[in-house]
Order: sequence, then C-alpha cells, then structure tokens
Amino acid sequence: GGVDNEIEISMAFTERGLGTYWQVLGAPAFYDPDRDMHDNSGVEIYLAPGDATTTQGIAWQIELFYTGNYGSTKWVQFGNGSHDGYATCASFVDCYGQVDGIPNDPTNNGYIIEAFIPWVTFGLTEAPETMMMDGAVMYCPTYNGKREAWVSLASNKRPSYSWENPQGWYRFDSEGWVDDEN
Repeated sequence: GGVDNEIEISMAFTERGLGTYWQVLGAPAFYDPDRDMHDNSGVEIYLAPGDATTTQGIAWQIELFYTGNYGSTKWVQFGNGSHDGYATCASFVDCYGQVDGIPNDPTNNGYIIEAFIPWVTFGLTEAPETMMMDGAVMYCPTYNGKREAWVSLASNKRPSYSWENPQGWYRFDSEGWVDDEN
C-alpha cells in the first residue's frame, strides 16, 4: 500500500565474487536495529547457481540494508514442503549503503545499496557460468512500524516463475542479464 518506487538494479560477475547495486527511490527508508530485519526498508536477493532446478540446499536469501547491515540464510527444506525453511549460513558480504536525505526521516527519498558477495559464500571456488536471481524490495513506512509492502521482482513478471525452481528466476552471467524469457 502506498509504494511507488523507482528501482534500478545491476549485478556483476568478477573473478572473486558477485557485485550488486540497488537504487530504490520514491519512498522513505527506515531501519530499526531492534526489530526483525525483514521489517525494515531494504532488499532481499535470492541467488542460486545457473544450473539449479531446486532451491533445496543451494539457494541463498541475502537481505541488504542501507545501514550496511545484512543477513544471509540458506534455504533448507525441513520436510513440510513449504519454502520457509531457512538456516543461518556463514556469509562474507561487504555491504555499503546511503540514504537520499536524512535516515529514518519521512522526507528522505529512498536509498542506494552496494554489496559484494564472494563466490565462497555459495560454496564455489570460482565464478559459475551463470547465476539465477530473484529479489524483492521491502518497504517500511515508519521507524518503529512493521513492513508495509514486499515487492517481488519476478513472481508477477516471469511466466515460469516458481520459488522452488530457480530456472524461473532471472539469469545473468559475466556479460550481464541473459533474457531467456519474457
């Protein structure tokens, strides 16, 4: 409700890892370290190797915030058939962010987040041929409120989208986005 963001995303392969840039403008950004991470303004990115056909044990959810804070979990199905089985995983994310205006003030206009995620985070020793990515923007309208919106990138735009099968996510490689689907 009430979210009208302008979102710019870029992903880049390097020899040592994955770089990502998110610019989310048009709505104020709020972050309160005392509440659950997913109740703050920020982004969630979901990543899996390009050949993954399941999220079981090989998909990561990384939450990034303009404060430089981040969270990283690896999806593990605990037998209930849902997609909400996460286990905290060791990650080595270098995250930087800034707010367009005054942090935690309703007059700010959003944020920029840049992050670097080494391949070792995904259990890899070198860059894969391709990676699959989905993501979401989390919007929290007040400092001490709850998340008001979670805006998914792929779920409403990709005909073959499925949380359980990364082949329906966005594909990218060292050259950039690979548009293999409408």
